Amino acid sequence: MIAITRAGFDKVKTRGREHAPFVIRVATSQGEREYLASAVIDATGTWSQPNPLGAYGLPARGEAALRAHIAYGMPDVLGSERGRYAGRRVLVAGAGHSAAGSLLALATLAEQAAGTRVAWAIRGTQDARLFGGGVADSLPARGELGMRLKALQQAGRLELHGAFRIVSLARTDGAITVRGEEAAVIEGIDEIIAATGARPNLDITRELRVRHDPWLESTDLLAPLIDPNEHSCGTVRPHGHRELAHPEQGYYAVGAKSYGRAPNFLMVTGYEQVRSVVVRAGGRSARRRRRAAGAAANGRLRHAGRKRTRRKRLLWRAGAGAVGWLLRRGRPGKGSGKSRMRLYPGGSRAGGRGRAAVRKPPRHGYTLHVDRAFDEA
Repeated sequence: MIAITRAGFDKVKTRGREHAPFVIRVATSQGEREYLASAVIDATGTWSQPNPLGAYGLPARGEAALRAHIAYGMPDVLGSERGRYAGRRVLVAGAGHSAAGSLLALATLAEQAAGTRVAWAIRGTQDARLFGGGVADSLPARGELGMRLKALQQAGRLELHGAFRIVSLARTDGAITVRGEEAAVIEGIDEIIAATGARPNLDITRELRVRHDPWLESTDLLAPLIDPNEHSCGTVRPHGHRELAHPEQGYYAVGAKSYGRAPNFLMVTGYEQVRSVVVRAGGRSARRRRRAAGAAANGRLRHAGRKRTRRKRLLWRAGAGAVGWLLRRGRPGKGSGKSRMRLYPGGSRAGGRGRAAVRKPPRHGYTLHVDRAFDEA
């Protein structure tokens, strides 16, 4: 994907914008092509936008010059990249799950290929969070990863450098010297795996009206729920289309991209995000179309554009009449044969967002439900 915009509208134009289709420009083997869409679910992720090694969000000095010896993300250590790391001294930078996966793969490689040595640099300090909660961890897989890493370190097979914030890289006598703050140094490195996280590509939505958190670069309303200074994997509450919405109607960023630079994303969170957004962006309109088509086939509507069937209008009238009758009778009782009324916030016909239904349960009087209309949680 190269870019997303609105047909006939740049970012500045407003009037009629919400009715224009999205234009999605993509690069293909046959050249650039464009597609039209009524809604966009942006799941482009962050994998192709790795964070640099530098401690301040910028590349470390010398990082670009040594790019050939740095792999970002999770290289296939035991597969296609085996020859690159076998028999070498490898530094893994990062404290997340990607770093843990690479460290465990390198430890396995060290058992198979003599001379393979593993060093690990983290910006924080060695504490309980580094190795997870073990068997008591709320995420069992995370706890298992932590226990395996801790066992490697205690066995002397993993060289750990805590509070190491990389500032520069240099080639010295055929090896890489990695320097950190306060004269910290790691020498004799052959290859580096930068498992320092990733960030979203915000350029592709430059012509859309999107709103991001100023420091996480996540969807704005989502930021308080996922701030890594306050939350970790497994502690973010469920959320859906409301938190994922942008000022550009019909556009939703989901998955890792919705989290921006926050590293605490779980796959199950992405599945729930997509479910919620699909119901909001497509399901509701589809249900309306199906109801309109069915009503027209039964002769209830003269054309598909009418919003209410005769049955719905009668229901509203019955509901409004019942409300007035119940209010005139005062506060209803709860006994058998007496009327009961349940009121929910926002549920009034006058507000244009409520719905009323009158039902008669067995052996009781009429029960009126005035409920707020909403799409889904």
